[in-house]
Amino acid sequence: AVGGFVAGITSMVVRRFAQNPPKKPNARSDLLKVLCCGLLSRADLALYALESHQATAPMMQAWFTAIVLTEPKDNPDGTKTAVRSHFKAERDKKICALGLTAILRQPYDNLPKSMQDGIGHVLAAVVTVLSDIETLRRRQAAPPPPQQQQPAQGAGGGAPDSHARILDVDDDKDEDTKATRSMDEVYAKLSQLEDGTCTFAELFGEDEDEDEEESFSSPIDDMDELLFFAQSFHELQTSNAAAVEHATTNVLSPQHKQILTLVLNAAHHKMAAAGAAAGQPQQAAAGSPQQPA
Repeated sequence: AVGGFVAGITSMVVRRFAQNPPKKPNARSDLLKVLCCGLLSRADLALYALESHQATAPMMQAWFTAIVLTEPKDNPDGTKTAVRSHFKAERDKKICALGLTAILRQPYDNLPKSMQDGIGHVLAAVVTVLSDIETLRRRQAAPPPPQQQQPAQGAGGGAPDSHARILDVDDDKDEDTKATRSMDEVYAKLSQLEDGTCTFAELFGEDEDEDEEESFSSPIDDMDELLFFAQSFHELQTSNAAAVEHATTNVLSPQHKQILTLVLNAAHHKMAAAGAAAGQPQQAAAGSPQQPA
């Protein structure tokens, strides 16, 4: 069973962050996704491993920071947009949300004290990721902006001629410059590899675009992160209403509270629609959406 490896794998992630912190967002995201999968498989064992290394607080802080970090992205019109630098693809965001939700799904009294004290921050992080998922899906579903094509003109301003389609450059010189620059970059990376300051994957791994998804499937694909969160939140409310009230009152910002309400309403409507389509009454597990305090 996978559960038997969760504690060991979590310990490996902790040691990597402590001894050789990943420098690139892709590597950091991949390690945190491993932690997410461990939490989703056996949250109790993953949390125990974190506690045994006294790493619960630093690992969760690294996770929360990765969720909100942004980087500039160039737009076709020359402007820049701030986008998330970690968990770029939809699958990555989903894994992140499921891992955080797995913590909320644990019996509150069984959580480590540090995790109990930080349950509000876990809640804020997961609603942030769920909001990012919805934003990404809307962006992907939006039609592309119309392309404005300028007609090519010839030397006299009229129809294009053969000379207008030829770039006046020294092709051989241009290619030599590119090749030299590329080789210099490779040598520099190899020097870093020999020094042990970076791994091969960090140096030569391709950047992951948020619009690209991996070409494999897993049981996670069949999980609805929205319903999973709503059910877990409802269970937490039922088992420890005081903890939820403290988190929503003293930790969540007004924006997080608004997102939480939208998420719970969306989950409620989704479950109602699924029940109606199946000709069954709505599941009671997620309950009716409740306004956060």
